[in-house]
Amino acid sequence: VRKQAINGLTTAAGVWTTAGVGMAIGAKLYFIGVSATVIVLLVQIILRHNFKWMPLPESEQIDIEFDKIADSIAFIQKKFASNNIEIINLSADKNGNDSIHVELFVKLPQGYDPTRLMDLFKDNPHVKSIEY
Repeated sequence: VRKQAINGLTTAAGVWTTAGVGMAIGAKLYFIGVSATVIVLLVQIILRHNFKWMPLPESEQIDIEFDKIADSIAFIQKKFASNNIEIINLSADKNGNDSIHVELFVKLPQGYDPTRLMDLFKDNPHVKSIEY
């Protein structure tokens, strides 16, 4: 897991599966080894297609720079909660120029347009910049 993304999971599963099939063939369990190979190939062929019908949550990374005010984190949390946006991870750093840099990973509701994220903070005069 790096920066809220999982990498290498299918590769690891493939290595374990290949080892299992190899062990079955090595133990002279040819039927089990060949059957497992056929099943794995069929599953790979079927699941390789992009399933549009399967809803997947969309997540975004957002960087916000605020003026140094006491309730800036609470303001962000309230804004996201009122828009049904779940905060997965939040980190905040003080900048030397009297501002706070907040890095967020958020899970957006189904069908939420990520461009609407900018509109959430446009009415706050303490927001210096927003990037997503």
